[in-house]
Amino acid sequence: MGPRVGYLASRLIADRVAGRRGLAWVRALRANQWVITGQRLTGRELDLSALAVLRHQAHCLFDLYHYRRDPAGLLELAPLSDQVTALIERSRSRWGGALVVIPHLSNFDVTFIAHAYRGLQAQVLTLAQPTGGYRAQNRIREMPGLEITPVSEDSTRRAMSRLKEGGLVITGIDRPVEGKTRELTFFGLSCHLPAGHIRMALDAKVPVIPAAVTMEPAGQYRLKLGEPIALRTDDRSATSIRLNAEAVLEAMAGFIRQAPEQWLMYYPVWPQTLDACPSQ
Repeated sequence: MGPRVGYLASRLIADRVAGRRGLAWVRALRANQWVITGQRLTGRELDLSALAVLRHQAHCLFDLYHYRRDPAGLLELAPLSDQVTALIERSRSRWGGALVVIPHLSNFDVTFIAHAYRGLQAQVLTLAQPTGGYRAQNRIREMPGLEITPVSEDSTRRAMSRLKEGGLVITGIDRPVEGKTRELTFFGLSCHLPAGHIRMALDAKVPVIPAAVTMEPAGQYRLKLGEPIALRTDDRSATSIRLNAEAVLEAMAGFIRQAPEQWLMYYPVWPQTLDACPSQ
């Protein structure tokens, strides 16, 4: 179906799902939105916030599946900027390795696939031990230049080699993963999120570059890059790792605050708030 009908159909599906408060991931979505908006929203406002997120997710999914085999359409959806041009050139020249970290904001899949058509070269570290749905998503992400690798000992070694050889590695850092997390402060509350990217960057002696994708009013997806974060390199203690990880998370929070309704996080980042956020 064409975009006009596709966007309408996806919106109707999102509206139907949004009303199912009992679903675990809808509860997580509401709780996450409550935290990132300052714990001020009422139950009704949280319902509307969750609806906005689901509508955005549906729009993103339509674009991904409709345009995934349409290079011209993808390039129109994800325009170039001077920042992105420089990142692509950096990835191809291998003049300086960097670890690019992103939150689950908007349509990062469409954006990175589009920039791969333009020549972006990177290894993308994804969820370890992916289920069938994630494996299918990883197959869609596969492009010449983009090496999609679920996190494992082998993929981590390859990522370290790439970084030391001047290449780019991209990974998301805002999804809680059982057994692979560290207690950190994010949006002012304690949570458990990964910190392995900090050790990788320190060991490879490369900068961490915060980045995020957001959708603009015209429907295009813009990749934004922050300034490289200077990591503490004095030691590898738990305190040092935590402080570095929290500095990176603060940059992520800045991106998320710009477009909270585009943060597509369906796992409870702060489980302690599931019962605390208002229902009325």
